[in-house]
Amino acid sequence: MVGVPAQRRVRTQRSLACKISSMSIDFFNLRDDDGWNPLIVDQSNPNYFWIDGRPLTQAPVDVAATFAGAMWYSTRIDRSFNLDGLRLRANFRMPRHHLNLRQLIIVFGGTLLAGHVGQRQVGPGEFFVSDAGTPLTLTAGPEGVTYVATQPQPSMTLETYWHECDAWISDQEGSR
Repeated sequence: MVGVPAQRRVRTQRSLACKISSMSIDFFNLRDDDGWNPLIVDQSNPNYFWIDGRPLTQAPVDVAATFAGAMWYSTRIDRSFNLDGLRLRANFRMPRHHLNLRQLIIVFGGTLLAGHVGQRQVGPGEFFVSDAGTPLTLTAGPEGVTYVATQPQPSMTLETYWHECDAWISDQEGSR
């Protein structure tokens, strides 16, 4: 004897249409100027360290002066996807640093010089992967750069170790 099949809900085109129409779709162009806020690099961020492991607050550099007016973040990208939309002003050189996680950077506009020993130019539609622990300097091209950075874990687990280099404004310079 065959048992009676369990009742299951049948999805009709109408029920699917109701479900689909209630979803939000956000279209935007990352290269547009809408949806960008200044990025304040906070020297007291507990995930920022000097190369020797001490908190960045104890480093001999002026983080606020070094990054003043140099970076923006996209308010349009949902960070729950581990994506950060970032912009660098023209010719800005981000000080050498390394991360505790692998990072993928995809360039959407402008150019980016990336590397440590022997930099490589990365343009729109191009990308690179930086392994965890790899020192890296990023320099925006003459038109600036717009890119997305992502890593395999949430941003809150990302640790940045900043290195001594000539891209920093020192404490003494910044306090003048």
